[in-house]
Amino acid sequence: MSTLRELRDQGWGLTIYCEPSEGAFCTHSWTVNWDQLIQYFGYDFEPDVHRDEFLGRLKCERCGRKCATTRWQPPDRRGYLMRGMGSHNHVDTRTTAEKEEDQRLAAMVALRTAEQVNQAQAQRKANKAAEQAKRYRESGRDPIGPPNPWARRKKGRWL
Repeated sequence: MSTLRELRDQGWGLTIYCEPSEGAFCTHSWTVNWDQLIQYFGYDFEPDVHRDEFLGRLKCERCGRKCATTRWQPPDRRGYLMRGMGSHNHVDTRTTAEKEEDQRLAAMVALRTAEQVNQAQAQRKANKAAEQAKRYRESGRDPIGPPNPWARRKKGRWL
């Protein structure tokens, strides 16, 4: 890769995703404003060389975590709306190999996303079960079944 100035001038695109971790699953993503990124990091910053610093300084706008993953879009594949494939011009100028590559990448992303969702749900379920077990241990109640509705009834009185 190159510096941020060269990437901007060549027309590269960058989308940042909030990465799921430790049972938290934030689906927020945002497209980078190159001018703000250059103002923050500087023209000569190389994101591939200083990857840890680059990702460490990115923070999700929605949840506030610093778990970011990036997706770079080359200049020629940046977006179909820029290449005449919007809602009004339905001419597809891509080759068959490009279409197959897009389908393959979309399938990989969908599979990875589904796996991440399943992992996050399993982690949340395990955390919830652990929290319930902790509450039952602390309260001294029997965790099998609901509490007895007759336990607090005063003796000698009918309902």
